[in-house]
Amino acid sequence: MIEEKDLIRRAGQGDSDAFRQLVETYQAPVYRLALRMCGGDAALAEDAAQEAFLAAWRGLPRFRGDSRFSTWLYRLTTNAAIDCLRREKRHRGTDDLDGVDLPDGGDTPQETAELFRVIRHIIEEKNMTVILITHRLPEVMRVSDRVGVMRKGRLIGVENTCDVDEKKLASMMVGRPVQLVVDKTPAKPGEPVLEVENLTVPSQLHKNDAVKNVSLTARRGEIVCIAGIDGNGQSEFVYALTGLEKATGGKITLCGKDITHASIRQRSLTGMSHIPEDRHKHGLVLDYTLEQNLVLQRYFEPQFQHGGFIRFDEVRKYADKLIEEYDIRSGQGPVTVVRSMSGGNQQKAIVAREIDREMPLIVAVQPTRGLDVGAIEYIHRQLVHERDEGKAVLLVSLELDEVMNLSDRILVMYEGEIVGEFDPKKVSVEELGLYMAGAKRQDTEGKK
Repeated sequence: MIEEKDLIRRAGQGDSDAFRQLVETYQAPVYRLALRMCGGDAALAEDAAQEAFLAAWRGLPRFRGDSRFSTWLYRLTTNAAIDCLRREKRHRGTDDLDGVDLPDGGDTPQETAELFRVIRHIIEEKNMTVILITHRLPEVMRVSDRVGVMRKGRLIGVENTCDVDEKKLASMMVGRPVQLVVDKTPAKPGEPVLEVENLTVPSQLHKNDAVKNVSLTARRGEIVCIAGIDGNGQSEFVYALTGLEKATGGKITLCGKDITHASIRQRSLTGMSHIPEDRHKHGLVLDYTLEQNLVLQRYFEPQFQHGGFIRFDEVRKYADKLIEEYDIRSGQGPVTVVRSMSGGNQQKAIVAREIDREMPLIVAVQPTRGLDVGAIEYIHRQLVHERDEGKAVLLVSLELDEVMNLSDRILVMYEGEIVGEFDPKKVSVEELGLYMAGAKRQDTEGKK
């Protein structure tokens, strides 16, 4: 493989083929950064990316190796995106640009670090203000000068970042002390619960397969996590696993039974609980009441129906039990319309429903997305408890802190393939990031 330094040297001497290889390497991260800075405007982002690469081609003869090429390129992308935004503003007849909407968080640890360098570049060299809206406390501590905390629509306080720590910010966010590190004992894996062999799933967006010959095993008493940048086949894998989409190849075995072609209900009854990625689309019926949503997976059981008629008293009793046990808060208790509940309590309702079914496999997909640190702490505690009770937990997460803290075993998915398997105690987030970005891969043939 040609070293990047050699490509940079040759491109600086006018070698267009070498520069084309650099563009192919950095095209995706440069476009993602431009897209974030342009507020999701794809046309502006494409213009900014093209201008950044054009500036790089012109500037490479003067590039010095005392700084990282990626940092230099991302700064060019920042400048290009700001210029594109300013031109767009002038075209619309509005005032010049006073700020940039820059969503937080890179897709890998390396991209996150580069994004933070871009933020400092904007502040120091462009004399612009950056407002970072995030629930990721390490990012707050790393990049901000001042931090404000909002809770339930109210500004709780504003502090100089140097005067606070993560624990204080977390307690301000939820109104009580919060345990930021997951407390769990070492896993004691048992027999396999889920076995996936050479699973292939087509893409709905392009002709290539979204999932390519993926094999994995989840055992009793362990939390197995699939990590990766969003859009690398994780969603399609889960859809095929849970029955939301059909696989075109491979085999899925749950509790010793082949469920590859089983219906969603058959998979559920065989032993699968599913905490979905999109709680509104796949987890809840928003215009149903809380008690109706809590029995969505069980209303047909004898406990809740007789002769085809729902036993409403039993549904109410069961809902009251889950509401108390899982601390689900709502305005009118079990008769609250779920649409009116907060995101955290909607997620608690799904977690309560799926865990209380006592199935041997829990598939949890981004279970804490968009939740505050208090709700995250609660859900993590529940998943660890289920692992300790002998369940197999398959976690799919984009949050690297969650991946590292919660998992007993990590599988990295890149472009629809498992490219690495790791023990979280023996790998760094930087190393994971290289696999997530496709820069490295293991020979995972036969690994499960």
